[in-house]
This record gives sequence, C-alpha cells and structure tokens, in this order.
Amino acid sequence: MSIQKYVLALATCVTVLSASVKADGQIVTTTDYVKQANVKVFVTPYKMNADVVVFKTPFLKNSIGNKGVWYFSKIAGEANKKIYFIKHKEEADVLVYFTNNSAEAGWINKKKRYLFN
Repeated sequence: MSIQKYVLALATCVTVLSASVKADGQIVTTTDYVKQANVKVFVTPYKMNADVVVFKTPFLKNSIGNKGVWYFSKIAGEANKKIYFIKHKEEADVLVYFTNNSAEAGWINKKKRYLFN
C-alpha cells in the first residue's frame, strides 16, 4: 500500500470514529442567548432535586452515551447540545447537579433523558 493510500485510509477511519463519538456522546457547549439553546439548564445545589447528576469530564472520549458524563466544548459545531444556564428553576427544561465523582453520574428522572438524545 502506498503512503498516500495509507494516509487516506487513516483519515477515513479518524473521520468515522469522530462522527460516531459526536453522534453518541454528551458533548455540550454553552450559549449566551436562550434562543440559541437546545436545552435550558438549572444547576441545583441539591442532588435530590436533580433530574440528572452530571460529571464534567476533561476528556472527550469519556463522554460517550447519554449517561450524565458531559464534555464541555468551546467549539459550538463540535457539540451535540447547546445549553443555556437559567437562573430560575421554573424556566428550566432540566435540573442538573454537578458531581466530582464520575460513579455518581446518571439520570434520576429518566423521562427527561430524551432532551440529550
């Protein structure tokens, strides 16, 4: 195999893998305007009030699936969802509790899980 064909094959594999991570992962970005957001989020200080417990991962590869592990991207085109942080929980689509323990991440109110599919 020539070097050009090898590079093309490698580039194709990387593209396919990147697309599959983007399709399944929880890559989010924040927006400054509520009208640009897919989901309005309120951060609750109490785990018992949350719809989802979220662990913010610093690694893109850990954000696969809709399991409450989010990777925050500064690039809007890379994100699955654009979120806007709401100041009043009554206006929010989903209540989020952020945890420092990845084992705690997950959906409590599974009826709202569709918001991040």
